[in-house]
Amino acid sequence: MPELIDMDMKVARAFGLAFDLPAELRTRYLALGYTPPRTQIAGSFLVPIPATYLIDQDGLVVLAYVSVDYRTRFDSESLITALQALTVRRKTGERAARQLVMGRRRTRHAV
Repeated sequence: MPELIDMDMKVARAFGLAFDLPAELRTRYLALGYTPPRTQIAGSFLVPIPATYLIDQDGLVVLAYVSVDYRTRFDSESLITALQALTVRRKTGERAARQLVMGRRRTRHAV
């Protein structure tokens, strides 16, 4: 399963999933233990917005999770449940497609 590792948070910034923290809040975040991700963007203090997307084989986003709280992540149990549901959906869809094709063949032979 492909996983994106977003060096310098280029993708996150492009999709609005990171923001540069205003200078007046930086010392407060540091005091709370926040460590900004390392980037090669001088003077930036980026804060990522946690996001998880599950995309099916057709490129359709079937699950999207975004949290404005950088400390909150999508839990792995829910992701596993979503993957299992996607697998069932795919198998059900494949079965229905086979039945449709077989039904068409029968129809043609019956005529």
